[in-house]
Amino acid sequence: MIESDIVEYQYTVNMTGIGEIQIDKDLSIYPLPLGEYLNIANGDKSIDSVYIFDINGKLMLHSGKSEKQVSLNVGFLTPGIYILNVKTNGQSIINKIIKR
Repeated sequence: MIESDIVEYQYTVNMTGIGEIQIDKDLSIYPLPLGEYLNIANGDKSIDSVYIFDINGKLMLHSGKSEKQVSLNVGFLTPGIYILNVKTNGQSIINKIIKR
């Protein structure tokens, strides 16, 4: 028998200037759209890992830092739509993000 978890995904896209995604009261992702850096803050909880995939599913960036705030250089990414996967506190939070 295969055991599975039910996972709720929340997708947010901000296409009208610089903004911030706030998933819950602690996790913030900014600035949006992306510039040279992506910042992720998680209040007093640790961010276990961050993955960025291109629209075709190719892994573009992985960070395994276990910190409460992560700043990643994403300047090498070409403009387009990417999938961000943040793993924290036993959860995987997935968002669509835009690089300009």
